[in-house]
Parts: sequence; C-alpha cells; structure tokens
Amino acid sequence: MGHLSDNRLNILKQKHPYICSDNGAEFNMKKFYDAEGIVHQTSCVETPEQNGVVERKHQHLMNVTGALLFRSSIPVQFWSFAVLHAAYLINRTLTPFLKNSSPFEMLYNKNCDLSHIRVFGCLCYNSTLIANRNELDPRADIDVFLGFKLKGYVVYKLKTHAITVSGVFYEDVFPYSKQHNETSNQVQNSPPPISQIYQEELNEYNSDDNNIVDTNSRDEDDTSNIASTNNKLVI
Repeated sequence: MGHLSDNRLNILKQKHPYICSDNGAEFNMKKFYDAEGIVHQTSCVETPEQNGVVERKHQHLMNVTGALLFRSSIPVQFWSFAVLHAAYLINRTLTPFLKNSSPFEMLYNKNCDLSHIRVFGCLCYNSTLIANRNELDPRADIDVFLGFKLKGYVVYKLKTHAITVSGVFYEDVFPYSKQHNETSNQVQNSPPPISQIYQEELNEYNSDDNNIVDTNSRDEDDTSNIASTNNKLVI
C-alpha cells in the first residue's frame, strides 16, 4: 500500500474502507491502517476458504504470469515484472462480474487507454544517449520489453544487462525464444571462405567440360552411323 499515490489512496478509502486478508505477516500494518482510517479484517487461521475471493484472484494472477513467461521465453528471474504486467492487463480487462467493465473503469469512472499496450518480452530498441556516443557508435541498443512506467516503458538491455525506460517495439519478435535465437545464429554465421566458393565453381566448370566432350563424341558416332546408313541406301 505504501507505493500508492495520495489520489489513488483517497479513492480506495472512499469506495473500499475495508481490507480483507489472511493472517500473513506482510499484511501486518496496523499503524498504516489506523492512520489512513482503513479497517483490516482477517480470516481464521488455516481457513483459506474464508478468503476465497483473494485466493482465486491470486490463482488468476499466477496463471496469467505463467502464460506471459511461457509465451515470451523470458527467464524466471524476471518473474516480478511478469506479475506487474499481468496485474496491469487484468485491471484493464472487461469482466462480467463488473457488468462488462474493467476494474480500472470502476475505480476511476473513465475508460482506460489501451493504445500504449505492448507485448511482454518482445524485442525493442532504445535510443543511446548523444553524450556517450561518437559518429560511428550505434544509435540504439537491443532491449527486451518488461513493463510500463508512468511516462515510458521499462526495458532490459541485452548488452549491458541494465534496466532503463523507453523504446521502439517489434512485438512479433522475442529475443529469448529458441526460434529467434536459431534464426539469429543463422544470420550471424560468417559466409564460406573464398577458397571453398572457388573450389565449388571449379568443380562445376570441370563437370561442364566433361559434358561437352561427351557430346562431341556422341556427335561423331552419330555422323558415322548416318554415313553407313547412306551407303546402304545407295547399294
């Protein structure tokens, strides 16, 4: 709760002054609840069925997170970004339990903008800083999309292993997928040496010469056969 802005916290307090949870230590924030006027309700010990809504939502969140990791082939080390991305998508997805509205629309009383949505784990390019490059340096770095920021996108740099913001996206390419890696290796493989190419051309040339010689010999045989045939006709 500590990461919520004052505006969002006020909206939550107006609509949902109660928080229901199990007896997990992570929810033990009595001072915070008292300061914000929030009533914290807990279920009985070892009775998850009393907290069924949260348990089902947790399962929903984990299912979406697993699907994101599987589809993008992102290493499990980035699971926290996948969870945040899954929650971001779920909060903006229409549900029949809210009369075909999304949790975002119910909370803020306005439609959510989906034009900025990107595919999790896809390839993107992030512009390099002008101050740290010369005329021959690359103008962009190869990155992987990990999530959203307030005014940009969270991306992971494959070269420097750093996490930064912003990027240009290619949403049908996944750098961590096996298929993409095999294709990249085929593209990056060096061409065959000149000696190999020359040898192949030489073999083709020799085979062509042999064919020509065989053709000439066949022509001579055909000429002799025709001459003998004509002699027979004359007789």
